[in-house]
Amino acid sequence: MKHLILLICLLISIGLCGQTRKGNWYLSGNTAVAGQHVTGTQTSVYSPTAELYGRSNLSATSFRSGYFLSNRLLVGTRLDYLRTIARDYYVTNESNRLSLKPFVRYYILDGSSRRSLAVFGELGFGTISFGAGDRYETDFHLGLGAELPLAPGILGTANLNYDANAWGINFTNLTLGLNVLTGQLQDSPATAPLRRGTFTTSGRLGSVAYGRNKSGDDVAAELQVRLSPQLGYFILDGLLLEAAVTFDYRTYRSDSRYRFHYAAAFDSYALDAGLTARYYVLQRGRLLPYAEVGLSYLQQRNHTGMRAVLVDGPKLRALPWRAGAGLSYILSPQLALDLSGVYQRGTTKRLRDSWTNNQPQRRLQGTVGLRFFLPAAGR
Repeated sequence: MKHLILLICLLISIGLCGQTRKGNWYLSGNTAVAGQHVTGTQTSVYSPTAELYGRSNLSATSFRSGYFLSNRLLVGTRLDYLRTIARDYYVTNESNRLSLKPFVRYYILDGSSRRSLAVFGELGFGTISFGAGDRYETDFHLGLGAELPLAPGILGTANLNYDANAWGINFTNLTLGLNVLTGQLQDSPATAPLRRGTFTTSGRLGSVAYGRNKSGDDVAAELQVRLSPQLGYFILDGLLLEAAVTFDYRTYRSDSRYRFHYAAAFDSYALDAGLTARYYVLQRGRLLPYAEVGLSYLQQRNHTGMRAVLVDGPKLRALPWRAGAGLSYILSPQLALDLSGVYQRGTTKRLRDSWTNNQPQRRLQGTVGLRFFLPAAGR
């Protein structure tokens, strides 16, 4: 994990004083490294007594990051890494997978002036996977996008891509978020951007993807929606209140006119809404420690079946509390690198389930990610 953290810091820090794209790094706003360990107890139809379970994972994500060979030409990759260890009922399972999706981007409209719109096209070919199921897949994607500078080094970006996958369904997806151009970041001033009236947010706002494949009389279609708005506001100097919502929805249908056992249906959603209060112990300088507390509401549900006949799965609900501490490394008045550690505790309730009741759960999580600031007008 420490090597991934050092890589993120290196990508951000290289070329901080540059004024053009050439020779600078482009960093996806959702770039993050996270590790967590979850423990709890559960009962099942196989065991009348509570059994201890544990799950650990380490993940690294970056939607589109790369390096500018010229002011218009960017080469990069999408990165997804996940390592999991799960123990249920005395059985331990481990998996480890790294996936890379290289791409080339060309800016049709340069957008070189301070507030002008930039338009680009993308072409990617291949998915390279290591770990579980090592292989090279002949995926490709075509994309268009637009970027608008919001502050020095901070870009609001919309991507529309068509992803043709060697396996599974082909998707058309729209992604909205914030990204970073490291060469345009300004040096941090003596006073960090923690003043009353300042807004803060995350780098990934949401995405919608729809895919449909047809082969003869067999049809498969899937819709995926992921919304992750996060907005904070400094009500006092150094005191941040932040609301965050993550909503995941997926619906899948496959059908065959002649083979009933090939028909399948699946719907699921997951909601995580929370409120956090964070206080920065120091409010000047580049490395600022903080403490935070928060409360969340979690709900999950899925339905599975065949064609129009769906069976309700258990509905999960929880109201966990959490407490944590961390450091914000100020990179510019608009950007910080957050290193956080959080302890979360709560009880998950399963409804409409005759053999599982309440499940106490504890979670310890560490995260390294980007935080964006919007100073109040006139500050």
